[in-house]
Amino acid sequence: MGCGRRVTGLAFALLACAACSSSSSGADVSAFVGTWQYSGATQTETCGTVSTTTALTTTIQIEQGTAPGTIEYIGAKGCSFVLNVSGDTATPPSGATCTETMGTTTAQVSFTTGTATLSGTMITLNLNANATINSGGLTTDCAIVTTGVLTQVSK
Repeated sequence: MGCGRRVTGLAFALLACAACSSSSSGADVSAFVGTWQYSGATQTETCGTVSTTTALTTTIQIEQGTAPGTIEYIGAKGCSFVLNVSGDTATPPSGATCTETMGTTTAQVSFTTGTATLSGTMITLNLNANATINSGGLTTDCAIVTTGVLTQVSK
């Protein structure tokens, strides 16, 4: 399949991506919680030798995680994962994964490195992930880089 079926919204899937970091049990995650809109964010997928860059424009939800010092990213296509918060930076724990569904296409996303850094009502993304995309029985492996900003829409 190539990159014809984009894995969009992974960016924050893209919050989407992580070197292992430990969460602080007392970390205040409340500033991360709310509805966020991608603003000036792009996602570049490289599948084999083909690279495709897409502007991200969707909204996502961030909720307080069940463990202290964590938040949960909830994307529009079923991708949901927990991130550790330390100060103003959130990172997925080592091995964090999620699955996105787009019609009959699924993408299993595994985060590799990156950060989501909060400053006021903006989160700056610099995330990397690998995805295995399955469409019609064909499987393609892709690398994903997400950069840009999320702007808080509401608490």
